[in-house]
Amino acid sequence: MFGERWRHLLRWARTRIGRLFFTADEPTPPPFGERQSGNVEFPPHPQLQSLRRRLIAVAIGITTVALVSVALFGIAAIFVTLLVVLALVVAGQWMSESSALSVIGDVSRYLDVSPVNIGKRHDILQGGIDLLSALHAERSDLDASLSVTPPTSIATPPPPYVYDRIVVVGHSLGSVIGYEIIKHYWARVNRYLAFDEHSIPESVTELEAAAAASEKDTDAFQDRQFAVWCDLGRSQDMKPQPPGVQAAPRWLITDFVTMGSPLTYAPVLMAECAKDFNERAVLRELPLCPPNRSVRDRPNGFAVHLRFEAAVNDNDPTLILHHAAPFAATRWTNFFFRDDPIGGPLANVFGYGVKDVAVDPSSLHLAAAPWYRFFSGFHLHTRYWPASPDHIPQLFSILKGSSSKCG
Repeated sequence: MFGERWRHLLRWARTRIGRLFFTADEPTPPPFGERQSGNVEFPPHPQLQSLRRRLIAVAIGITTVALVSVALFGIAAIFVTLLVVLALVVAGQWMSESSALSVIGDVSRYLDVSPVNIGKRHDILQGGIDLLSALHAERSDLDASLSVTPPTSIATPPPPYVYDRIVVVGHSLGSVIGYEIIKHYWARVNRYLAFDEHSIPESVTELEAAAAASEKDTDAFQDRQFAVWCDLGRSQDMKPQPPGVQAAPRWLITDFVTMGSPLTYAPVLMAECAKDFNERAVLRELPLCPPNRSVRDRPNGFAVHLRFEAAVNDNDPTLILHHAAPFAATRWTNFFFRDDPIGGPLANVFGYGVKDVAVDPSSLHLAAAPWYRFFSGFHLHTRYWPASPDHIPQLFSILKGSSSKCG
């Protein structure tokens, strides 16, 4: 993003490691709206435990090498250590100019919400929101009759929209940015995807019932998410609009796809710890999948009265999907390699509605990786993007919309 990547990266990593070791062991509370039975405590996220073990193994390895060096070489080991430190400093300065550290530095900058980074974060998010707005609003130059004559009356159908669905795909840091763009864009348009309290779409009530049920079937939940999208996301498509009047916003995002996503470590990247992450989700700062369920207005539901989210008449019967419920109408699929140290599963962090797909590298035609990357697992992190339709079939199915036809 900008300057001082190496020094900032070290400060950022030190803060996150501190969170990992001193706060991540706090039990994760049950999802909001569900009672915790007996004295059962929910364990910490296994991704955080795995990351902690890796860091401990690295620390033990470095300490062992240092002790063995002193035992074998005595005082000479001190000079060897100084030479190694000097070499690392030189390598760090060289890496500061390399594309690899530029990428890692951008990650630390984006995820650090200190004042110096706010402007850049805002520019990135605003660019994504503007792009989504433009894609939703873009109409063809030709009207429905394939003429270039613009609509002249309220009875004339408007020119057709160019796009009828959008898939947001994010890899690595892009998945974090995609998540936040979806969160902010939804908060802009959700009030327009409204319906009356006396005529709630069946798809919405079925989705709410599925989320409240004890049986967690991700595939069935995604089918219900798509049904909600069919009922609400394109509800404004064909309604005639007066000349010069902008149509109400739509919601065309049928799918959110993440690959190698660091959101697997969200409790320490987007919050102070697992407990803080869950508290932010309860406050609807962080959208979940399934979304947070209401406890005040329409208990256990995602749809709430507009008067709870906007200044309208207290008797207004209008319902909307609340501002942290984009994943009531958008499916979330997450692809990860098990040995990818950056990505991982998300369902145990954001909810069972996220469909985790563990990709088996043995089934893919991947080029051989350098030995030093092979053992670290980092060679897999850049292998998600498909080189052919057979690379990751599920990904191509989502992009092509094989299961995105409204009945």
